[in-house]
Amino acid sequence: MKPAELAYFFLRVALGVHMFLNGAIRLFGAYMEFVGSVFHELETTPIPEWLIIGAAFAIPVIQFIVGLFLIFGYKTKFALSLGFSLMIILIAGKILVQDWAVVDLQMLYVLIYFILLERLSNNAWALDIWIHNRKNPIGF
Repeated sequence: MKPAELAYFFLRVALGVHMFLNGAIRLFGAYMEFVGSVFHELETTPIPEWLIIGAAFAIPVIQFIVGLFLIFGYKTKFALSLGFSLMIILIAGKILVQDWAVVDLQMLYVLIYFILLERLSNNAWALDIWIHNRKNPIGF
């Protein structure tokens, strides 16, 4: 394994664990409290209530799925694209409440998603590769 492939593996798994546990803790812990806190934080913004509530319910589910897929390297491009899209939505919400410190931190996540998506060719230790090789054993 090349150093770039090993580095990619660890960065992908680290982001996956972060997203998976963020989603799991919210989903299987204080789900309704999370939804309520998101609603309370964004209720004074121009975002419609139905959209705030829908997003608040969806965020932990998306985090859980993205994290699980990234940990195992399953549908990696899709998981990274979904996670990247989630970050854009989260950044927009934090900008609307002018929480600039969190926006700055979220930009680091955007950078990690960018690196992983841009370097997808280094995704050598992944279920994606194993599945591809099983379907195409002679490389076609």
